[in-house]
Amino acid sequence: MFLKKKLAEKIASEGPLSISKFMEICLWDSDEGYYSKKQIIGKKGDFITSPELSQTFGELIGAWSLSYHLNKFKDKKLTLLELGPGKGTLMSDALRAISKIKKSKIETEAYLLEKSSVLKSIQQKKLLGFNVKWINNIKKMPAKPLVIIANEFFDALPINQYVKVGSGWRERKIAIKNNKFYITLDKKISRFKTNYFNNTPIGGVIEYSFESMKILSIICEHVKNFGSIALIIDYGETFGFGDTLQAVRSHAPEFILDNPGESDLSSHINFSILAKVALERDLFVSPIIEQFKFLKNLGIENRLEQLIKLNTERKIDSEINGIKKLIDPKSMGTLFKVFAIFDSKGSNIEGFT
Repeated sequence: MFLKKKLAEKIASEGPLSISKFMEICLWDSDEGYYSKKQIIGKKGDFITSPELSQTFGELIGAWSLSYHLNKFKDKKLTLLELGPGKGTLMSDALRAISKIKKSKIETEAYLLEKSSVLKSIQQKKLLGFNVKWINNIKKMPAKPLVIIANEFFDALPINQYVKVGSGWRERKIAIKNNKFYITLDKKISRFKTNYFNNTPIGGVIEYSFESMKILSIICEHVKNFGSIALIIDYGETFGFGDTLQAVRSHAPEFILDNPGESDLSSHINFSILAKVALERDLFVSPIIEQFKFLKNLGIENRLEQLIKLNTERKIDSEINGIKKLIDPKSMGTLFKVFAIFDSKGSNIEGFT
């Protein structure tokens, strides 16, 4: 495998790789990176995202976006920005819903942050007929009020892992021996300026994504400057430490070092850190709530009841089952969390109360 050889050569010349560099190469290598594969999302791929389970998910996000925008900006153009939009399904469903429910002739446009040319091609076909533009760098966000949507975006950003030792932290890195990758500890001691991990016990593993912090800081600055709002939906926790890095291929977990470039790599989000970054920049954050609560607050149960009544000939079973999975407390309903970052105290943010 070319990518495995490329990683081995890099380790041989530079020494053990940080986990973030390993993830970056595995996911984004221009020749054999994971996101250059044509079939990664869906039943025939490696994993299924919420928008692929039910069109209602994207429709509710669209209605939520329009409601927030109208409450704050009235008749100005509604501009959506989705980060890491996958196959474009969420945005397609959101824009379709907005076009059906908008009460005024408010103009709508969307931007998609996408680095993968393969996924961009899929998105372009899905979003034909809509006013959509693409950017490949978060710094290229349009300088205007935005509704920013990040669904399963931050979990895929590269992370570093550190083990707590008496005098600081030792970074976990990827090394190779006898043509086999393994995890080792860096000899030097690392220290953090942040106090996010003060309560980690000796021997505890923490995960930190410098890329996430950089992107979130840019988003926060945009929220502050333009009165935007960011809605973040992902799987993760509101606390703690631990090794959550995982690899998934063909809907089944595998060891992260077994098949570089062939499996999806992701980690659980520490939502409390994301919220602290926003609060430190004098912004406001909603409560961090479980996905099933957010979707129920937006009316997904009413939609489910309507579909069940209409399902006399069992033609929409997949949609019904998809909604049930999204709100199942034993499945995605509690594993996934939701919160929003915004710029003004007292703003009426639907879905969180």
